[in-house]
Amino acid sequence: MALRALKEAVAVANASGAGLSYPAASQAALSHCRRPGAKRKATLREAGRSLDSLLSAARTNRVPVPFLSRLARLIRRLEAAA
Repeated sequence: MALRALKEAVAVANASGAGLSYPAASQAALSHCRRPGAKRKATLREAGRSLDSLLSAARTNRVPVPFLSRLARLIRRLEAAA
């Protein structure tokens, strides 16, 4: 799931002019996750804000992000239930 979200995020970043490579970004993300002590628990609110920014950039650049959109809806529901 994380790599699917990353693929859409890279597409948004590239549409915004970042020039990222998905293979390089996925390798960096996987390497980061494998490092001891590298994991940090994000709150739902933090995750929601990050996704909102990404979704806004996706709309601006007309990049379809169906997985990230569903993830954002799920996070909003979880926040509302908490």
